[in-house]
Amino acid sequence: MKKTLLLITLLLTTCLGLSAQSLDGTWRCYQDIDDDPNGMFIYFKFAGKSDLMITFTMRIEDADIGQSDVAYDVPATYSREGNILNCQLDAKKTKMRIERVAWCRELKVQFYREPGMEEAAKAMLEEVLTAESGKLVETFSIFSQMTIVDLTAETLMLKAGTDTMTFVRYNQ
Repeated sequence: MKKTLLLITLLLTTCLGLSAQSLDGTWRCYQDIDDDPNGMFIYFKFAGKSDLMITFTMRIEDADIGQSDVAYDVPATYSREGNILNCQLDAKKTKMRIERVAWCRELKVQFYREPGMEEAAKAMLEEVLTAESGKLVETFSIFSQMTIVDLTAETLMLKAGTDTMTFVRYNQ
């Protein structure tokens, strides 16, 4: 009986230890951006053995427009070889979405006077931000190969180029 309990305890400990090393799920990291007080959040959503969605969310401030919260979803595939994580980002399938816009006062007044103009302005903003998505994906090509520095049940530390980023498991 004692041997059986000891064996079950050992198996449970081993299984829990293995699940703690799993990349599956969503991870989130806050990253500072040079010359930008807002920074950005980076989300890695690992699914299965090779599917990965990388999402960058950031706040963009412009005195002539206002504030907008923007997200870029970059589909990717990944493979893991020991502590090396290789990712292939699919820039052509990147999708941009505006999550929130707070127009500046002048535009709010103009939109009040001409109600249909707000939708046109939002469409133009989407067009400009979508055009910029290729540059963003190119900038983050450093994610093509990363080193897993540490992986626990709740944290994932990755080194990409000269940057080390700490992600926490994120439950939406």
